[in-house]
Parts: sequence; structure tokens; C-alpha cells
Amino acid sequence: MKGLHDILKPSYISNNADHLRVNSELLRVIMAAGYPRSIREGWLDSLITSEGSFDLSMHISPCGIEEIIVQLNEELVRQEADLMSARIKGIVNPSLKIQHEDTLAVLDRLQRGQEKLFNLALYIACRADCSEKLESLSRKVCSEMNSIMIIPKIPFLKMKDAIKSVYPIAKDRLKVTRNIPGDALSACFPFTTAFFTPDAKGILFGVNRKNNVPIIMDLFSLSNYNGLILGTSGGGKSFAAKLIIMRSLLAGIRAIIIDPQGEYCGIAKAFGGQIIYIKRGCRETINPLELSGESPAERILWAQTLFSLMLGGLTGGQGEIITRALEAAYESKGVLNSDQQSWQLETPTLSAVLEIIAKWRKRGSNEERQACSFLYSRLWPHIHGSFMGNKTNVNLDKQVVCFSIAQMPDWMKPAAMFVIMEHVHKRMQTDKERKMLIIDEAWSLLRHEEHSAHIFELVKTARKFNLSVMLITQEAEDLLCTPAGKAVIANTAWKLLCRQDSAVIGGMREKFALSVQEQSFLLTAAPGEGLLFAMNERIPLKIIACEQEYALATTNPNETAGEKKQGWQNAK
Repeated sequence: MKGLHDILKPSYISNNADHLRVNSELLRVIMAAGYPRSIREGWLDSLITSEGSFDLSMHISPCGIEEIIVQLNEELVRQEADLMSARIKGIVNPSLKIQHEDTLAVLDRLQRGQEKLFNLALYIACRADCSEKLESLSRKVCSEMNSIMIIPKIPFLKMKDAIKSVYPIAKDRLKVTRNIPGDALSACFPFTTAFFTPDAKGILFGVNRKNNVPIIMDLFSLSNYNGLILGTSGGGKSFAAKLIIMRSLLAGIRAIIIDPQGEYCGIAKAFGGQIIYIKRGCRETINPLELSGESPAERILWAQTLFSLMLGGLTGGQGEIITRALEAAYESKGVLNSDQQSWQLETPTLSAVLEIIAKWRKRGSNEERQACSFLYSRLWPHIHGSFMGNKTNVNLDKQVVCFSIAQMPDWMKPAAMFVIMEHVHKRMQTDKERKMLIIDEAWSLLRHEEHSAHIFELVKTARKFNLSVMLITQEAEDLLCTPAGKAVIANTAWKLLCRQDSAVIGGMREKFALSVQEQSFLLTAAPGEGLLFAMNERIPLKIIACEQEYALATTNPNETAGEKKQGWQNAK
């Protein structure tokens, strides 16, 4: 009767100088012959998650304290002799001095009981079905090892012992070990990522660029729900944002989009949503003077900021006139600070405030008449015939609502976006459903102090209302140099960095603690690639889309229907 070993054993084995042939498979073992001086947490991740058919084996055993102290003392004596010999010959050898300092530091920690040493052996067995593929995979593994400062070597004429050292029988036949302290050993683990277990209610962000592991994440399971997409123009940030929005909509999450360039209207149409074209003469209107539970005095203070955006700043005299005009408008409707019941009455509109200022142009002192004339002429283009001159008739009940302000003049956009954000923020506080607020081209807001303060408050309080705020911007300096930008970075649980320009990579290196490899990746990332920060992970992300998603998400204006299909094929 055949035993288990008779069933499992191969029918053919050929032992060659640099590889083994087991049945029809070729095997080659590569061992670690040298290690870097300093390492970081998860330093083996790039090797472990690398693509290719190979097995990795690590042998770890504790070192005897007496034996290792003797060895370190002997090593110190040899190093000191080498240093003295080099000084006599007038040779400067910095590497030998560094080795001596490191050995002395390890010996000191061992003798104080602050450190333990372990023997570490690392072997990788490459598998292929032909010699060409074996050579290619071996070069790839050696390249990965060199990139993390591990010196790879092939144990020629020892392949039999080498493969036995890789098999899971807990026997190290090669015994090519290196002493390693406990903290360095702990940095070799874990071998997994938090995204190997997908969230049940999550959406697909993309795949890990190194190992094609799907990154499926539930935004509303993070410490806060806010996100940031940052990248240079053409880096794929809008493409990524559209995919996240579409997949969130399919997961039942409501979305409201502030769209300065008219890029997201296609998504709203495809999902049966509402598109509100903010422009002069539009039918949809928002009344900025609605109280929403506030007192008239509180709303007047907020309105001062709105008028400052319209006028590019307010002088003391202008601010006083606007305050009196707002008070008079509320009083004309019977809405009084002293009567809380009156706060439920119909509120005045900005058009009514403009009419009051127009009347004041004909009375009072000459200085006051001039000030009123100036205010009227400057405010008239913003209020007359605009979306914020009359009563509110905007409905936000659709699953996706897109505010498109692409047709609005640039000089009107700051005030328009300020009003829209305030209105959306108030409406989203009234329910606890999962919802998203997407603000594209956020740099246009962060450069204004009033908008910066609004975003600062928004990202800090959004979680209380089950709201996820997603900001998309290409101006890294606006984030790194303003209080609101720093608040965005500190209060976003996930961040996607797309391709970056060399002019800003220095500041981002310090802010995001980027390694040299991560900087190089961001400088050369293709559209649809980026670095995802989430759940204490840094994932090199490749964004993937199906054909229908690609057609809706692509921002290339030159693509026809056939070119979009070809672009999708290339993106795969």
C-alpha cells in the first residue's frame, strides 16, 4: 500500500548548478546575503506583494545572549583594529566607522537588557515552466530586493539544500543568517494589508498596483467620512472622483455635487438626478436670507460675509449701510429679533435689500448717497436676475443633484459657491441618511478667506450629520499653506494623491511623510494611478472602470464613442 510520501513525492528531479527541475517545473532559490542598515515598518511589503510565482521563507531563531556578546566584543576589536590601521595609512573609511558605532550601540543595549537579537534567514524560491521565464522572474525578484537594499545571491551548487530551506519543514539547510534586533524584526511584519478583507458595504476604489488586490472600502466606517483627491491637471483626479460617486450612488448613498466646470452633468443624467444650471436668468433660485432656525441678527452677520465676497471687501461705512438695509428688510416682513415666533414668517430676499439701498440713494447726506449709489451699482449684477435674488425653489430630494456653475462669470462664482454650500450644508443637517458633498476645483474656494472658514467648519462637523465631504483640487499649495487646507488634511480619513508636479513634491514629502519611492511614483504616475492613504495604509492604487463607467467618467473632450471604447480597452 502506498504511503503519503509516495503520493506526494515528484516523479522526476534534476539537480543543476543554479536551479532544480521538479517534474516539469523549474525552481531557483535566491537568498538574502546582505541587509540595509536601517529599515522602516513594513519594509518587506513591496517584495511580498510583488507579482510573480515565488515562495518566500523566513527562518527566525533567538540568539544566546552569552554567545552573541562574545561575538560582538570580538567584532568590536576587529573593527577598532581596522580603524586604527586606516588612520595610520591616512585612509578615511566612513562605512567602517558607522559599522563600529552600530555594533557598539547594539552591544550597549544588550548589556543593559534593552535589546534582544535574533538570527534571520530569508530565501525566495522562483517557479517557472521554462528557462526564459525563470530568468525573467529571477531578475525581477533580484531587482525588488535591491530596491529595498537587500543583497541577493544565488547559492550555486547548493540548490538541493536551498529548496529544502524554503519548503515548510522548519529546517534551514543553508544557514545564511544575519543577526537582527527585535525592533527591526518586528518591522518585517505584518504580511497582509487591511484591504485583504473587503468591507461588506464598501465600494471599489481600484486595485493594488503591485498585487492586483481589490481595494474595497466603506467610507462611512472610517474615523471620519471626508476624503481628498489631490493631483495635477491631467493626473486622473476627476476620473477617480466620478467613479467613486457612481459606485456610491449604486450603494444607495445620496450625492450633491458643486461642479464649476460642468463635468458631472453626465452622471446626474445617467442616474436620473437633477441638474441645476446656475447662471443669470435661471429658474432655480436660493434665498440666502432664509433663517433656518437662526435669529435675524445671526443671519445678518453671515450675510455680511456674502456681501464682502460680492464686493471684494467691505469698508466700515459700507458694512453699516448693508446692516441697516438688512434689518429694515427683515422688519418689513415682521421678522424681529425679539420675537422668536416671527422667525417662522416669510423672510425678505436680496432683491428687497437692493430696493432699500436704491431708495436711500435719494436721501441722507451726500457721503451716504454716494456710498449707496456705489453699493447699488456693484450689487445689482450679482442680485438682479441671478439665482439668489428671489425665494428658494431648489429641490434637493433627488438621489444626485448637480449644481453646474460653468456658465456663470468667474467674478460671480465665489459668492455663488458660498451660497450653494451654505444652503446644502443646512439642508443636509435635517436627516441622518448617508450622503456625500463633492466640491470640485476646491482651490478656487480655499484662496478666499471666507470660503476657507466655511470649509474648515464643514469638514470638522460633517460626521455629526452622516455627511462625507469630498474635495478635489490640483493646487497643493492651497492645502499646505492655509489653515483651512491643513484642517482638510487633518480631517480627511482617506486621501488619494494622483500625479504631482516636481515643483510641489518637496512640500508634500514633508506633509505626507513620503518615501523616496513614493515621491518617484507620484512624479511618474500615469492617469488613473495614485497613492491611497487610508486606515494607516499607503496603497499604490490603479483605478479600473468598466466600459460604461469609463464612458461617463472620461474627461478627454476629443474622444468619440468609438475612441472611448478603445480608451477603456487601453485603461484595462
